[in-house]
Amino acid sequence: PNQAVRIVVPFVPGSFTDVSARLLAQELTEQLGQPVVVENRGGAGGTAGTLSVVRAAPDGYTLGTLSPNSMVTRRVLAKGGSPIDVLKDMTPVTAMGDAVMLVFVQPGGPVKSMRELIDYAKANPDKLSYGSSGFGSIHHLAQEQVAMITGAQLLHIPYKTGTDSVAALVSGQIPVTYAILGSI
Repeated sequence: PNQAVRIVVPFVPGSFTDVSARLLAQELTEQLGQPVVVENRGGAGGTAGTLSVVRAAPDGYTLGTLSPNSMVTRRVLAKGGSPIDVLKDMTPVTAMGDAVMLVFVQPGGPVKSMRELIDYAKANPDKLSYGSSGFGSIHHLAQEQVAMITGAQLLHIPYKTGTDSVAALVSGQIPVTYAILGSI
């Protein structure tokens, strides 16, 4: 390249994807001899930032980091269809890594383990709330999968970002959240 390259991260600063992209940008800057900058465009479960990549000039100077959520889930769950068709609008270049998702509970709350969480939620459907990074996000779908497998029904509280969900847990607004280890 003969100018700066931009990597759009469709999540907030400090997220697992953001940290990974910044490490990649540093290495690419050294290898390419041109600045590689990270631009965070969080919101809508990754759709806002991903859409900015799709709308960028197809000249190779704008790259995007995608998650399974922004690539596949939004396509299926979006009411009226998604504004992005990842099969037509994007070209994959490489995989950056895997993320570990964990369930976090508030200290002093009614549960201290996943088994206790499942048992409590089954005995008290929708009495225990959990936070996610939004409707249809990977965090939301993880709990929905737990509910399908175990019958443990929790009340979903969607937040704009996973970081907001973690902050709500720490401040005592919710007793449970799903989060990516790298973000914590």
